[in-house]
Amino acid sequence: GRGAGLTWTEMIYASELVRPRGSAAKDLAAARKSPRGNRGANLIDTHDPEVLTGVQLLVDRTTARDGWGVDLLRAALETLEEGAATDRPEWRNICAVDLNFGCPAPAISRRGAGPAQLRRRSKISALFEVLSDWRRTTSLSSIGAVGAKIRLGNNAREQHFKVYLPVAEAAADTLDYLVVHGRHGEQRSRDPPCWEAIAEVKQVTSEKGSALRVIGNGDVRTPDDVRRMLSLTGCDGVMVGRAAMRNPWCLSRLAAAADGGNGDEEGLEEASSEWPSPEELERAAQENAAWSADTPAASRYQRFREENYARLRRECTRAAGRLVPGEALAGAGGAARSGP
Repeated sequence: GRGAGLTWTEMIYASELVRPRGSAAKDLAAARKSPRGNRGANLIDTHDPEVLTGVQLLVDRTTARDGWGVDLLRAALETLEEGAATDRPEWRNICAVDLNFGCPAPAISRRGAGPAQLRRRSKISALFEVLSDWRRTTSLSSIGAVGAKIRLGNNAREQHFKVYLPVAEAAADTLDYLVVHGRHGEQRSRDPPCWEAIAEVKQVTSEKGSALRVIGNGDVRTPDDVRRMLSLTGCDGVMVGRAAMRNPWCLSRLAAAADGGNGDEEGLEEASSEWPSPEELERAAQENAAWSADTPAASRYQRFREENYARLRRECTRAAGRLVPGEALAGAGGAARSGP
């Protein structure tokens, strides 16, 4: 986790997780033997009990045939229980389940899923209720929370009419947390996020007297970003995406800021901690390789991991070369603030 309070699997299509026919054990086994078969079973990777990890589901079939997603979600949650009962360690430590309504891919929106689902108030409320009911009755004792991630709508018009607020009200009655990404579905990472909308969600849910935890998301890269988001929105926590992909070691500093610490250490030694030492990086690479060797999902991302570790090695080398008086702080700070 390297400072993260909670991590997530890759987004899993619920339709790729459910078993179409036959026994659950047989279908799960078949899926694991076909790592490139694009089956959701291969993306479950909660193998490390020391790293709290939740499963992120996209309800991707939203037609009457699938109960507008309700039947599909129930089937996917059932599969999680069945998978956790097997001997595969990557299924044993599922600590949360998250519904993703934030993925902006046009192909997903065209299917009426992701942000396109936010305007369907009764249907999204039904999905929240299914997830909430499941949490109360599931056999998985490790489940600590259920929630969802949303954008501000599928487009600027939906954001203008604040379709996200009724969704937040529904979440306040059913879920443990709601992650709010401060952009609508047609915006990209270069567009500035609307943190004011996150503050609106927090205010609306607080006025209902709900214990829902609102998590802010969007352009958080530095400890100062963490402090500003918490201050400006009143949110209960912060989700980090692109910054953590660029450098997972930044999470410890961001977590310190979220906990009320300074986070912006001064001095040569503290500045160097923005990037890991070569020894730390190699140890992480070896641990990841050992885990990947016995995990079917990992083979799908082998090239990505190799390229990412190569990039991290270059960044660490550059950071180490900058650690000279008068340049160390500027170098480390610039790296932390730059985009992916």
